Amino acid sequence: MKNITRYILLLLLALITRHSFSQDFWEVVPTPDSADIYTVAINKNGDIFLGTGTEYHPGGVYLSSDTGETWEFKGLLGKPIYSIAIDSLNNVFAGTTCKIYKSTDYGESWYQVDHTLGNMISLAAAPNGLMFAGTGTNIGYLLRSMDYGESWDTSFIFPGIYESVTDILLAPSGVFYFSTWAFMGGGGGVYRSVDNGETLEHIGLLYHYVQGLAVNSEGNLFAASYGQYYTGIGGCYLYDEINSNWIGLTGNLNADGIIINSNDDIYLGISNEAGGPGGVYRSLNGGENWQWLNSGLSVNSIIGMWLSPDEYVYALTYGSHTLNRSINSTVTITQEEINRPKLDVFPNPFAEEFYLKVYSAEQYTKCLLTVFDLKGTTVIKIDLSQFSHSQLITIDGITLSSGIYCYNLILDNLGYNGKIIKIN
Repeated sequence: MKNITRYILLLLLALITRHSFSQDFWEVVPTPDSADIYTVAINKNGDIFLGTGTEYHPGGVYLSSDTGETWEFKGLLGKPIYSIAIDSLNNVFAGTTCKIYKSTDYGESWYQVDHTLGNMISLAAAPNGLMFAGTGTNIGYLLRSMDYGESWDTSFIFPGIYESVTDILLAPSGVFYFSTWAFMGGGGGVYRSVDNGETLEHIGLLYHYVQGLAVNSEGNLFAASYGQYYTGIGGCYLYDEINSNWIGLTGNLNADGIIINSNDDIYLGISNEAGGPGGVYRSLNGGENWQWLNSGLSVNSIIGMWLSPDEYVYALTYGSHTLNRSINSTVTITQEEINRPKLDVFPNPFAEEFYLKVYSAEQYTKCLLTVFDLKGTTVIKIDLSQFSHSQLITIDGITLSSGIYCYNLILDNLGYNGKIIKIN
């Protein structure tokens, strides 16, 4: 009897232990039954917009204000929604077949603001009313608006054959990045603009099917490539600005999306449509080491990744178009981080001078600003200890050449790093 009781206790302990160590990372977000999800947008309040439908299964826009518990249909019935963006005024934009629609009342009503020649597969909004839209068609167009999406002009025409603008990223430094892929292999890769879309520069990954872009807290740029037209090799890449080349961080994977949280953890969405492994690939050390993170995924094939303001990771799966979410936030915010002083460096880009302001109730004995170019040469070094913590500090950069610079600000034992752009 004692042996039987002991056996049962050991069995229960093993089951409890196994359960405690095998908790899923992912859970399925309940979404409208009829929704064929194509894209997701999450605003600063955590409200989730779904763009649904495809060219063959038209849908519309849905909104959830309770993290997916309930959904409300928000219009554009019968239109395939390829992209959604929310600007700083809470205007909502939806890209569909040859059109862009705008809503000033959170989706209650919509009106058309542009008519184009291609599917609007990417949208992005900056805080100052600047917006970009990218097409997926036989000709790749980049459209730009300077008035919160009311009017649009063609900013750039991509040179590749059937080149599509898959992602538009505004980095904290003020740089815009655009990822593309060209069906016929005559283009593709990553473009950069340091002057709000006046000019674009191709910075590499030519012939790659680049599906997504992300930057970490140090301003380093990462790209998710589904593959390359000639070699077929894809994965996660890091841009080396000093040498102007890309460094592969993974083996050959069909990467279909990428996000980076405030801890600089990288989440790479991998599709298995081409026959390779699929799911979510995560690195906690900038891409040096990776691990699969598929426990609880509805399908191990990802076609899109998003990050909420409270740093939950969302992943859209291939085939079923099911939306998955991390069960917990991927970042734990400490009291020290909450109390950390806020630093503003603006405008960015700047022409002649830029400004620096620290928002804090503390007075610091050491305040040192260093600005250096991408080769590591110091171009500005100023001891700011004599300034008040709440004072707006003007930094003269008129003698600097146009380009990207890095800055480092030391406040006693606190350090701040970032990038800033000088333009003519």
